[in-house]
Amino acid sequence: NELLDRIARGVISPGTAIGTYYSASHYNKSGRPYTHIVLYQGAANGTHYFGQNFRGPEVWSLEQLLADRKFMPLEIIAPR
Repeated sequence: NELLDRIARGVISPGTAIGTYYSASHYNKSGRPYTHIVLYQGAANGTHYFGQNFRGPEVWSLEQLLADRKFMPLEIIAPR
């Protein structure tokens, strides 16, 4: 998994924002590179967690995010 690889290499660390595309989102508009943002919150007991607000604020595991085939991580959003 590309996200796990980037976490292992330190490219993604707690607080990293990731632009995502969710094909079922009503935010799909022409010219938008992604529909949502998730925040990597870190790992506990080998499980990686992300904050998201798709259906209300929640914390999901990486497995939960990737289980829905309509979700696709696209871009790491680095601070400027």
